[in-house]
Amino acid sequence: LTINDPQDFGWLVDTGATTHMKRDTCKLKNISPYFGYDTVVVGNGQRIPITHIGQADISPNHSIKDVLHVPCLTKDLVYVSKLTNDFPYDFKVTSGRCTLKDRMMGIVMAIGSEQGGLYA
Repeated sequence: LTINDPQDFGWLVDTGATTHMKRDTCKLKNISPYFGYDTVVVGNGQRIPITHIGQADISPNHSIKDVLHVPCLTKDLVYVSKLTNDFPYDFKVTSGRCTLKDRMMGIVMAIGSEQGGLYA
């Protein structure tokens, strides 16, 4: 997804994740070590560790909370259901494209495109 303020959002859209996840701590704020016992189970069944938790800006006025730092990921993941529950956003997928729209203001917050069968 690419945010309107020309910064690259750079996250893959994930409808099956349980929370937002980043592979590095770059652009995370309010970072703290993760002391829980949870791991992330990936498609091949492998469990990978969570090392930190923090927040990430998705626009100048909005931050997503409880973003897990999972160093072994190859892509950053934004969990659509959590995003649309935490903010007044609507998520729409059309042929080769997805949009994230603020339903209160009617502003498109982010636009993504299909890349190899995934939306980014």
